Amino acid sequence: DLYDSGKKFDGRIIDPSKGKTYNCSLWREGEYLILRGKVFVFGKNITWYPVTKEDFPEGFELPDMKKFTPSIPQTN
Repeated sequence: DLYDSGKKFDGRIIDPSKGKTYNCSLWREGEYLILRGKVFVFGKNITWYPVTKEDFPEGFELPDMKKFTPSIPQTN
């Protein structure tokens, strides 16, 4: 379960601007979500921060996540 801090998941991720895939790891550190993209021994971490209602524009309605279905484009 990704909600368990410290548990690590390994997989692959797509760079949408280049259409390339890379190995990656994903884990939580406290309230932050960390993604590390890797090429050989080199890598880059990206930290995702939790959002609050104040982060959205006035009048924005959050979607019902129980009904949300993501759309993933096909790559060549």
